[in-house]
Amino acid sequence: MNKGIIYCTKIREEYEGAHMEHMIAEKLLEIALEILSDINVEKKFFEQWVLREAYIKWTGEGLSRDMRTISMDEGSHMLLDMEDGYSGAVWAMNPMEINWKYEDIILG
Repeated sequence: MNKGIIYCTKIREEYEGAHMEHMIAEKLLEIALEILSDINVEKKFFEQWVLREAYIKWTGEGLSRDMRTISMDEGSHMLLDMEDGYSGAVWAMNPMEINWKYEDIILG
């Protein structure tokens, strides 16, 4: 289930009629963004970044494309389950299943 927070305040008497609604709304937004930055916003940003980076690598377009214009409906994409601090994604034409297999490599 998705969760949300609605921030609200009461306009103080000294602010009534002074057209302070815009500044009060900006302050509420600032408070919300501070709290959200501590929770999952950064993780969601990096998830979107690696997905879109995988797309431009798949198409060969490179960073010349505005990543905000990438449709998440084209092709098939998957976030990879990585260790903490790392993000990974793949993008392909058709749906895929990826399995990890560890190999112990000894050189020399």
